[in-house]
Amino acid sequence: MNVPGGTAFLARPLQRAAPDTLPMKQPAEVIASVFSLLDRNRIGYCLVHGHDGLPHAHGSDIDCIIDAAVTPEGLLGLLTAHRQEIGALPVRAKGYHITLQCIATDGMPVLLAFDFTTDCTFGNYPICEGRRILESRRRQGDFWVAAAAVEFTCLLQRSLLRSRLDSRIARRLSALFRQAPMESRAALNEFWPRHAQQLADIAASGDWGIVLANTAALRNSLRRRLASRNPGHFAASVLGTFSARFSRLISPPGLNVVLLGPDGAGKSSTIAALEKVMAPIFPRMEVRGFAPSLRQVLKKPSRSTNTPHALKPRSLPTSIVRAGYWALYGILGYCSLWLSKARSTLVFNDRHYVDILVDPVRYRYGGPRWLLKVIWHIMPAPDLVILLSGPAEVLQARKRELTVAETERQCRDYLALVTPMRNSHIVDATQPFDRVVRTVAAVVLDKTGRPPA
Repeated sequence: MNVPGGTAFLARPLQRAAPDTLPMKQPAEVIASVFSLLDRNRIGYCLVHGHDGLPHAHGSDIDCIIDAAVTPEGLLGLLTAHRQEIGALPVRAKGYHITLQCIATDGMPVLLAFDFTTDCTFGNYPICEGRRILESRRRQGDFWVAAAAVEFTCLLQRSLLRSRLDSRIARRLSALFRQAPMESRAALNEFWPRHAQQLADIAASGDWGIVLANTAALRNSLRRRLASRNPGHFAASVLGTFSARFSRLISPPGLNVVLLGPDGAGKSSTIAALEKVMAPIFPRMEVRGFAPSLRQVLKKPSRSTNTPHALKPRSLPTSIVRAGYWALYGILGYCSLWLSKARSTLVFNDRHYVDILVDPVRYRYGGPRWLLKVIWHIMPAPDLVILLSGPAEVLQARKRELTVAETERQCRDYLALVTPMRNSHIVDATQPFDRVVRTVAAVVLDKTGRPPA
């Protein structure tokens, strides 16, 4: 394996480039460019599964075995140095897991997650050594893919370990077996010596009914065999998994983002677009709002209205009680929020307690303003606050629930409230929608941690 320039090449500082200044390509072009770059630099790689239909058809993650001689830092340095050629910007790197940002045909941002690894594993179980996969790889179009017998073995093991051996996978297994029957039989004998002949006959015939009905027994047998092949490695992997879970609980990798702005700023549509964009980085996403009313808590029909500003404020005692409820909900609800973040969840708040500091009329609050500010100071702060702002005339034209004067006041008060906040960002909501989404996505990515410059 050889990377031009050696250590001097990798030692150069990585320069950041703003997504809007980099001429970005579409996902299919980026995928083809990445693997072409690896080929030119004589870096061994192999796609074990999910390669059918590439580069145009791909999942949220692109799994790839890579030569163990390539370090994560070296791989990231190579992709960053050639970002102009690739047409994508590395926006996140965690070991061999590197995420590139490119662009869709409609101008919306797209995140491609390349999950490079040196061995084929599933959870704590080692399935196949990377060296063995790379030695037997074959060329398929513009990519290197696993030999048929290797893909057959890895796919069967992964499907059983994750309990997802369905009819579609069964058809794929039979097709792979027929391409290399002798090598596939040898692999079956290695992992299921007692059932190898029966499994080979099933794979050859394509009738997987018996296997589909008895996946639990085969899965348990496979787990015992994989664990016993290298018990020390298996034990270390299990301990590492528990350690990682504990670390996520102490320092959650998820993010709590508050999106603010007057009516017409486009908060809901921006959140909806980001749910798809951020999926390769955050496997889960939640959209939360302001504290539910007591009627909602008691599961009674809500008395929603399209004109909340037309309603009278509640009495002073009622407003104070409700303010106490909001404080209690915000503090106790943080436990639930922390657990969600520990599960790598991106939490977006379409409405948040911050809104009442600017627009108490919407929530019919008739109590003292100082009480609201005291509650805000004792509530746990969000990780990130993003304000969608713009000229009042433009925002009010999109949604005419408020007068221009009221929208202008809210824009002014939101800016005054958000500007001194730590971890706050102001985004021009009057830009084209795809640019708004790209800008907000870049802010979120910066918070999660871009590759070091």
